[in-house]
Amino acid sequence: MKENALVGRLLNPPEAGGFLIRQTGRKVALDTRLDLYGDKTLFEYLLASKGATNWKTYLQRLDPEIILASNHSALRQLATESALYRIVYIGPRYSVMVKGSSRPDLETVVATNNEDLLEQLQK
Repeated sequence: MKENALVGRLLNPPEAGGFLIRQTGRKVALDTRLDLYGDKTLFEYLLASKGATNWKTYLQRLDPEIILASNHSALRQLATESALYRIVYIGPRYSVMVKGSSRPDLETVVATNNEDLLEQLQK
């Protein structure tokens, strides 16, 4: 996100919030200080990330330009299949998505798995 100057509203999982705050200085949707956000915010996120029937309404209401999502979350799959968002980065645990029509200059980058990197270094 930093390297490609991705800007705009961000939707992220709580466990990544603190890291994003420290590394990018940006405002996050959630972090592990859940008492700051309230139960409703957390549960709406959790239901959407699991692919609850209102996931699309949730995204439309929040209208994030960028989504950081677990590679295994239903929201990642649903958002990309619907063409609302497209993946620009796939890491070992998380993917970064941008709105479908934004940043056409960015191609999808797949990060090297740390285990693959270790194997390469050992050769």
